[in-house]
Amino acid sequence: MDNHILIKSYKKYIICSVFASILFFSGISFPLSLSQEETRSIQNTTDDNSLTLSDQSKEIVQITKTATASYNIVNDSTGLLGTFDTTYTITGSSDSLSKSKDLIITMVTSDFDKSPTIGYIRAADIEHIFDVSNKTDSSPPALPNPFADEQTINYTLSQEISNAIDAAQNIKFTTVAIQCNFGMNIMDWKCKDHGIYG
Repeated sequence: MDNHILIKSYKKYIICSVFASILFFSGISFPLSLSQEETRSIQNTTDDNSLTLSDQSKEIVQITKTATASYNIVNDSTGLLGTFDTTYTITGSSDSLSKSKDLIITMVTSDFDKSPTIGYIRAADIEHIFDVSNKTDSSPPALPNPFADEQTINYTLSQEISNAIDAAQNIKFTTVAIQCNFGMNIMDWKCKDHGIYG
């Protein structure tokens, strides 16, 4: 009797193994759910500060952020923000970048608006802001605000990213990387595109 049960179990094991091998070698895969095939997902990974836009067609856009900042302590009592820089690297095919342009701009702008350094972005070179040599009246010079407002910052971010994505349409590469450097001076902000894979 025990041999009979053992043979039945062995036959079930063989049938399951053969069925699994056929599925594996034929490349048949089953979706987790039919509703997932048409959905577009946005993933925010906080460990490596990357944001990914993807859909089922495997066109993926990835945004990676690198932020650096230095702080100075003066006379053991006052902490001041020193230099800072934020770099966004946006990768994907030129078509996927173009299709996701509005979402890319929204995500980068939203992320940058939460930055602790946003209030310290300079509107222009300091030398030009404080140049009062051409002042004609005798009233004491008023110091202008050297910092850019949030509306100007968001507009500049949008324009730089949009121009780089539009320029990437002309690159004949499979994958394009756009690197945006947003440092302390808004006049120096630039986004450049580079081809990665031909």
